[in-house]
Amino acid sequence: MYFRCLSPITMSTKRECNGKQVMHYCLPEDPALSELIRQNLIRKHEAIHGRAPYDNTLTFRYDANYINRRRGRVTRLVDYKGIKIRDVLCPFNVSGSILLIQIGYKCGFGDKNSASFGMVEASMYFNLTFISK
Repeated sequence: MYFRCLSPITMSTKRECNGKQVMHYCLPEDPALSELIRQNLIRKHEAIHGRAPYDNTLTFRYDANYINRRRGRVTRLVDYKGIKIRDVLCPFNVSGSILLIQIGYKCGFGDKNSASFGMVEASMYFNLTFISK
């Protein structure tokens, strides 16, 4: 499915930097992004249903054509209660488990959904060159 963001998506993970664990916010080109989104939706499924999903496949990709048209300007740095959060406001394509996609639609994609991040709507626009890649 192809979704349009109503609020920005943020996805974070801890990475080692100079021997310390630091918060890293994933950008659209981050190779770990799709897997982190998938794991996040699996955890949400487990919290809601009390078990892992039977089908846990999921692929998440931001729309590269949209990013190119915006000259890469799809990220922002937001100050939320004194915390700097890097987020992305860009349409995306997601495929895989229908249940995981539904959870993303209903609960939000990515982190910090309770702070209004990750709200989306299904888009009627389909970019066939984007989907066929």
